[in-house]
Amino acid sequence: MRCQAKLCLMRQWLSRFLLFSLLLGAAGAHALEHTRGEIKALSKAYGFFVGQEISLGIIEREFPGMSAQVALSRMMFDATFGDSLRGIEADLTKTLGANATQQIASEGRKRLLPILEKNKFSQADAQQFIETVKSRTKGENVEPDVLETLLANKYKANPVAEFSDGWRQRYKTDGGGKSLGLQISMQLPKSWRAKEGERPHIVQKWVSEGGHGGAMIMLIVNDTQELEPSAADIKTWAKSGELLPEGATLISSRTFATEKRTGISLEYSLEQERVEMEMYTRATAYTLFVNRRMVQVLCGVYSPKTGKKAADKEHLLAKPLCQQVMNSVVFPQIY
Repeated sequence: MRCQAKLCLMRQWLSRFLLFSLLLGAAGAHALEHTRGEIKALSKAYGFFVGQEISLGIIEREFPGMSAQVALSRMMFDATFGDSLRGIEADLTKTLGANATQQIASEGRKRLLPILEKNKFSQADAQQFIETVKSRTKGENVEPDVLETLLANKYKANPVAEFSDGWRQRYKTDGGGKSLGLQISMQLPKSWRAKEGERPHIVQKWVSEGGHGGAMIMLIVNDTQELEPSAADIKTWAKSGELLPEGATLISSRTFATEKRTGISLEYSLEQERVEMEMYTRATAYTLFVNRRMVQVLCGVYSPKTGKKAADKEHLLAKPLCQQVMNSVVFPQIY
């Protein structure tokens, strides 16, 4: 049965966007073992903590009267990032072995101690460093990539909690370039690394775990060439499931309301071969039509076909977060 003109056009768009996502996701798909980039990020975050502990230890030794303040700063930092650091240490031990993990700490002490011993803390320096440690519980005075790693590990089992706890980054377009005249603002979890979208219609993308994870959120804008579907059209398309990319398996399809618009939410899976690689995608696409533009927030996990179960699990964990990200999208010009 031939599809209606609007439906055929829509299906072409969604298939094209899915191809973009596969091209982007294949290179960043999660392997069973940590990548070299992940190990480097974990090691840096662990080394950051080792350096902090060395400095606090020196303050305790040189200024015994400040021991209570040191203990308080340690407690505050542990309450925020303690579980994350213990998870990082466990990951490094599992991947590199206990000896290598201990060596990271030993090397940190070997390099830092002589420097800190030579440049003695004054009491004012010590007080300032204690305040710095306290400020780190709010994400201040921490290198961005270290903070991403700490947050990614803190919220690994419950990604939406990072967003709910206020660890967010804000993104907005001014209408130029790939946003095709649309002003769009949205919020993402802070641990997801923003990267430029290589493809023509991908305005921006964000990759989980500081850019090393297998999950991705993309903001996509396309010109609908004067097509402005009605609310009835959208409800029909959602109900029929005819907007699925070719070859995809529909998991759920529904409409949603936001920004004075009715949108379509499609959750699906897809198996495809790309340049002799068998790839698997599990994704949810949120689609809205604004001022003759199709705006899509695509949230997906991309994996080799052998990693289907892990990809499904990761998408299930990320799904509540994706809903919150979509709920944060605002189009200032429509008000």
